[in-house]
Amino acid sequence: MKAAFLARVFVGMLLMGSISTVFGQGFQGTIRGDVQDQTGALIPLAMVTVTNVATGETRTLLSSDAGTFNFPNLLVSTYTVTVEFSGFKKYSRENVQVSANSVSDVVARLEVGQSVEHVVVTAGQEPVVISTAQLEGFTTR
Repeated sequence: MKAAFLARVFVGMLLMGSISTVFGQGFQGTIRGDVQDQTGALIPLAMVTVTNVATGETRTLLSSDAGTFNFPNLLVSTYTVTVEFSGFKKYSRENVQVSANSVSDVVARLEVGQSVEHVVVTAGQEPVVISTAQLEGFTTR
């Protein structure tokens, strides 16, 4: 009688352990990696962005003082990883797969290059038209 009771308790404990393991698994993963220059030296404080291709959601952070980055708790999907740092060309890696309970490693090796500067004017005065005499009546002494 005691043996049967202990057997039921043991089986119950096994089932409880199995159920907690099943519910403990999630549907998220991690992208982590390093930001390096062409020689393999780590680059700290680079801007790293991950973009979920399916939803367009983005997350951005700066690489650590050691040149590493870590994006935990990402939904299972395909991502694009971009890295930017002054004096280097922009790095982009597409089709980074994030699977449940796994880590996807990315090594972003930046190439030295010109940083591109964009100037966007959204408001301002009318441009000067050179086909008409706008300065008509202007005199100098």
